[in-house]
Formats: sequence, C-alpha cells, structure tokens
Amino acid sequence: MMKRTIDVVCAVMMRADKVLCMRRKPRGATYTAHHYEFPGGKIETGETPEQALSREISEEMEWAVTVREHLATVVHEYPDFTIRLMAYRCDVPPTDNFVLHDHDDLTWLPPDALASLDWSAADRKLLEAMQSEGVLQKYVTDI
Repeated sequence: MMKRTIDVVCAVMMRADKVLCMRRKPRGATYTAHHYEFPGGKIETGETPEQALSREISEEMEWAVTVREHLATVVHEYPDFTIRLMAYRCDVPPTDNFVLHDHDDLTWLPPDALASLDWSAADRKLLEAMQSEGVLQKYVTDI
C-alpha cells in the first residue's frame, strides 16, 4: 500500500539575525511530538501554499505574517505518511504578541546554532537543505 503524501508549508521567521524555532506539544506521533519545527501546517484543498501558511500561522499563533519567497522544499518519509515540506520566508510583526496553541516552547537562535535543537526529521532535513544552499545566511545578511 502506498503511503499518502501530505503537502505542508512552514514559516522561516527571523528577527535581528535569529530564527524562530518552535517545539510541538507532546501529543501525536512520537516522531514529531516534542520536537522543534518551523511553524506551519497542511495545505487545504483550493489553497495556495502562501494562503495556507498565512492561515496556519494565524491559527497556531494568532499572529499575522507576510509570506515572502519560497526558500526550499524537501520530501521525507515517516512510518505512516510522506511529507512534502515547503519553507517560505515570512516577515514578522515587531512584537512577540502571539499565543502558542500547538507548541509548548520556542526559541530565537542564530542560524549557526539551529542544529543544536532536537528537530523533527522532516524539519531537520529542511534545515540542512537551507544551510547547504546558504539560504539562511543570505537571509541574515539581507536584514
């Protein structure tokens, strides 16, 4: 039986040369629960990736972001599904006035410290792809 593939978008949000990393609450599959990730979620039928990301950040954090350019896409196979994870750079509001609905921790880290976190497998793969292409470093210098 073929595994289903889920299209998921995530936000790479930076402020003052640091990237927002969020840890999922300890619920759901053990291979994603309580691991760090870039916030986001599934694309629903009829949505563009940008629309889905804006909606997901609003639902997860009650925060309005501006979705910018696509940064990278990776495909990762989990035991029961395959994820196609697409990262977009997002502009963030100037204040941390948000609510954590799906996460229990967050941290802002410089790009060279991101690998120290316990990431979900798909997000780690995405992080490695962005770092190997110099995407995050370019983003830091563009601020």
